[in-house]
Amino acid sequence: MASPARHLLVLDDDASIGTTIAYIGEQVGMIVSTVQTPEAFETALDAFGADVIILDLLMPGCDGIEMLHRLHARGCTADIIVNSGVEHRVLEAAGRTARELGLNLLGILPKPFSPRTLRAMLRSSETASAPEQAPRPRGATAPHLGIMLPCVAEIDAGLLAHQFHLHYQPKIHCASGELEGFEALVRWDHPMLGMLTPEKFLALVESTQRIDELTSQVIDQALAWLAALADKRPLGMAINLSPRSLGNIELADLIEAKCVEAGIDPARITLEITEASAMEDPIAGLAVTTRFCMKAFKLAIDDFGVGYSSLVQLARLPFAELKIDRQFVQDLPDSADSRAIVEAIVLLAHRLGLAVTAEGVENTATLKYLAAIGCDTAQGFAIARPMDGNSARAWVEAHGPAEPWPERASA
Repeated sequence: MASPARHLLVLDDDASIGTTIAYIGEQVGMIVSTVQTPEAFETALDAFGADVIILDLLMPGCDGIEMLHRLHARGCTADIIVNSGVEHRVLEAAGRTARELGLNLLGILPKPFSPRTLRAMLRSSETASAPEQAPRPRGATAPHLGIMLPCVAEIDAGLLAHQFHLHYQPKIHCASGELEGFEALVRWDHPMLGMLTPEKFLALVESTQRIDELTSQVIDQALAWLAALADKRPLGMAINLSPRSLGNIELADLIEAKCVEAGIDPARITLEITEASAMEDPIAGLAVTTRFCMKAFKLAIDDFGVGYSSLVQLARLPFAELKIDRQFVQDLPDSADSRAIVEAIVLLAHRLGLAVTAEGVENTATLKYLAAIGCDTAQGFAIARPMDGNSARAWVEAHGPAEPWPERASA
């Protein structure tokens, strides 16, 4: 049975451009609606939704940035293409705005555009949905989706029943393709809501003082999984720490004791914190991170480059690793600015004696580029998606010392 045709909604005040886009959309089998005003656009969205939206930035009465905010307020789940004749840097900034609002940015399309480029974008929209999500209702907004979020009592029950589990994402050496270790990513196997990712529950856990118990369970699971590996390489494990955890001066002792119990050298464990974590209580953060380093744990600054004080944190906290935020990594193929920033970050980190990991590597070309500029390690869907414990164990067995990650090995 054929899948229903996808719906493309175009907002552009130039009717001739709308007609051109409609022709290309119909060529790839889409149902196309074109409108010339923001009011007509919102009416169309209410009436029949959209799978893909092409949005012109320069609109009379309501510019594209304002419209992106309106789509965010609606909980829009359509794939979005930002289209305009403005300077390329402005167009890229608009694309970043869409991403930071949590919208599904399919791409940016400068005017004049190539029909081939637009066709490729529209065809790619079938596979552009975010991972770990069920298929989206067309044009659905948050109220229509009926999204349910857990409550405090469910968190207590979940912790008691050990419903929080880890998925593991491999990190490989960019140059050799050899496996370096994994990052542990927590998931909640909720009995009613299914598998939940951290954005659905972590803020609630932190706000209700349950974070210490969740952190303890995460560390126990990560160390037990690492200790049970038949592979005898000293593979590493990266574990994310909540900002709330950095106020606990005894945290280093707790994790050290768990490592001793599991038979894991603390030097194999990297504790990832964001710069925001360190800034919540700078004095306590400095004390706790220094104690970690004294016990041989490694520290990584996560999401580097997206905050306001990253350089300050590099100077004052004893980091061993810097993780480049996925926003810069995913923009590498299309953004000269992102390439310049990433190259500068790698150079800066190495001058400071830090290893560099790139997050969000989604294709082999990006991985090769990162290897060429000296980035140390990488993780992302191009290498492997996060996997449950059994699947990750099988992945390790398939990628032994003599069998590095195949795309790099054949490069």
